[in-house]
Amino acid sequence: MDGKTTLLKRHNDARRLATLLATAVHLTTRAVDDALDLLEVLIATKLLAKAERETAKEKMKTLPRVERAGAKLATAFQVVFDTTAEQVDTDTGEISAPKVQTLAAMWEQIEAVVARSELAAAIAALFELTPPLDSDADQAWRAMLATRFGTVRPFLKLLVKVVDFGATPEGAPILAALKTLPELMGRKKVGPVEIDTELLAGSWRRLVLTAPGLEPGTVGWKAYVFCVLEQFHHMLRRREIFAKNSSKWGDPRAKLLAGEAWEQAKSTVLASLGLPEGAGERLAARAALLDGTYREVSGRLPENAQISFDDDGRLHFAALEPEPEPASLLGLRAAVNAMLPRVDLPEVLLEVFSWTGADQAFTSVTGGEARLKDLPVTIAALLVAHGCNVGYTPVISGVDALKYGRLSHVDQTYLRLATYFSELTERPLSSPKGRLRGLKNSSQSSFSAVSKYSSAARVRRKEPTRRRVTAPGVSLSSAQVVPVACS
Repeated sequence: MDGKTTLLKRHNDARRLATLLATAVHLTTRAVDDALDLLEVLIATKLLAKAERETAKEKMKTLPRVERAGAKLATAFQVVFDTTAEQVDTDTGEISAPKVQTLAAMWEQIEAVVARSELAAAIAALFELTPPLDSDADQAWRAMLATRFGTVRPFLKLLVKVVDFGATPEGAPILAALKTLPELMGRKKVGPVEIDTELLAGSWRRLVLTAPGLEPGTVGWKAYVFCVLEQFHHMLRRREIFAKNSSKWGDPRAKLLAGEAWEQAKSTVLASLGLPEGAGERLAARAALLDGTYREVSGRLPENAQISFDDDGRLHFAALEPEPEPASLLGLRAAVNAMLPRVDLPEVLLEVFSWTGADQAFTSVTGGEARLKDLPVTIAALLVAHGCNVGYTPVISGVDALKYGRLSHVDQTYLRLATYFSELTERPLSSPKGRLRGLKNSSQSSFSAVSKYSSAARVRRKEPTRRRVTAPGVSLSSAQVVPVACS
């Protein structure tokens, strides 16, 4: 994709057709990858995460009412326990009768602290603001999610029509349900026989089958759509559901050897990995090891104060205190920081270019020889602009090598993925003896102009300007970079 259309003229018709076909396939794969990337972000951030955030906000708004209602009920039931339970004297062990014997007397004691009407209002508030006892922790945000059908309506039909999905046996039921969703859209009544009720887990079953306002014999098909989409999102991230014409979201098993190719390479692969031909024996050994580890860990849990379980059975670890850093490490860090030279980043890049010739890896996209004067200065400025995310403005100067038109031209022509890769993999970090060369025709104005980004960044951060100190063994002059012997 880095080539020019003019280069296609050098090829014959068959090569041009093959290039066109390869380009179309490549662009199709990238389009599917981009579409599924966007879908994953949409479901994760705009739907699931947003519904959870807004539900949490709603809970915070209703928290004062829940606290007041709960406090009133707790006070009333405390009176009930204190007045109706037998009293035991802890000193003598004598058991006395309850304070009240009748229901009317108990209510008299309760109404002395909380009015009956206030208790009724508190109970009504708790029924209104809290989920049912048989619901799960996700019911609130899932119910809010079901109201956002307008977000998924535009792409739901295209999703199953344009993208060719495949699935493993675990993801096949969800993919089948996803393909039936367009048939349910827009209908007023959908029956239970038209959906896959096996997919309804947790609070989704209540929201789809028994939600308030549903007519007898119908289901909440909008809630069912989001139930399927949530599980589709989960399976897509695990690649249990995959796109057949995608590189990022494709089937991870597609590149595995199979059939005759696997039979030919099987003995070599197993021997190199030290694995037996039958998987049963190894899996049994792994299962026994895992079971023994679980039992060993669970046996130590009662004595471990750093681990606890909540009411939902979730495991929680206490925060670990950081280990104190030894004095030797602190001294070493201070010594290293003291030895590090304080130089501007552009000068470092130009100096490394002079050592290694790394700037020669940035070749023109046309394949021709570069004739631009002071090209390393322009490349260093662009690497600073991109690497520090400051754009062209801080590195633009009146010097020809640092004018906007020059920077834009070199950025589009010389800096691309292929040249970056060539610089990282093909250029050695240290060159043979004699490769060290000077940067000729580089005036002090070029260095200072490329270094403008440092001053601009300091002004934005309100940092004091640091004194420039040259690295030991290297001296930067206005005309060249030369080695200096260290004493």
